Amino acid sequence: MPPWYTSFSVATDSATYEQFVKLVGTAPRLSAEPLRLAFRAFDPTQSGLIKLSVLKYILTNVGDKLAPAEFDDFRANVLVDEEGRISYEGTGLGN
Repeated sequence: MPPWYTSFSVATDSATYEQFVKLVGTAPRLSAEPLRLAFRAFDPTQSGLIKLSVLKYILTNVGDKLAPAEFDDFRANVLVDEEGRISYEGTGLGN
């Protein structure tokens, strides 16, 4: 178990705001770089753009599959250009 997790214990299913802030404040920050590297594998021109249709196929058919409604939620939070692509290097993923 990560060391930041052990400093947070709750006897019930809920936490106070102060407990939540303490947990989030000590959690390690995740890097976006592994996600960018994964997207590059599906970007044949290495342009920093990936077709939304390709991403939808990957996210709904490979590995831990998203349900269609989950993909729709994801889609609602990304910017898609006029050619149906999102930028995984810039602002397309909500950066």
